[in-house]
Amino acid sequence: LPAAGMTGMQRPAALRTLPRDTVTFTGRTGELDQLMTAVTETASSGGVFGIYAVSGMAGIGKTTFAVHAAHVLASRFPDGQIFHRLHAHTAGQQPTNPAEALAALLLTIGVTPQRIPPGEQARSALWRELIADKQVLLVLDDAAGTDQVRPLLPGTASCLVLITSRRQLTALEDVVPVSLGTLPPDQAADLFVRLASRPGLQSSDPEVTEIARLC
Repeated sequence: LPAAGMTGMQRPAALRTLPRDTVTFTGRTGELDQLMTAVTETASSGGVFGIYAVSGMAGIGKTTFAVHAAHVLASRFPDGQIFHRLHAHTAGQQPTNPAEALAALLLTIGVTPQRIPPGEQARSALWRELIADKQVLLVLDDAAGTDQVRPLLPGTASCLVLITSRRQLTALEDVVPVSLGTLPPDQAADLFVRLASRPGLQSSDPEVTEIARLC
């Protein structure tokens, strides 16, 4: 990313802001394989990294999936792995508007507050300019809709974007949907056992199977 010596730049606040990965991540092998295969093929062919919109109902594990995938892919994006929450469904808080989100992203990569221009369009243009030709992985979590995320998207082929939303953001150009449903019964039981951490508990136990079914 831009050097700290550039006019209007300071040392980046943090270029690796992914939340901690969860050690109890379970399942989602099909969805992960889809994403990993696409990224690997793009890297080997020199193509354009995509925009992946992870959708599903509340509590299904969208953020957990995106963060886990980002950790797996982090080494491919050495210029930064940035996580930014958009608060579409944060209790007591309004969804972040694009101009505010862009200001936060610019601060993250080292732009001084004085250099951040007023207005969404100018901020979007500066954001795209400064990460052009950089290898950055951007996670936009809990998006309200297409209009909120479109100004935040990099304009470069070397960036990968993962978006989580309760909506399917099919109106975004070239977006690849990743839809998460409920875990299959065997994976749900495995997850319960891992979270419970009780000696001797097995995913095949009838009680575990019943709890997973009820959930």
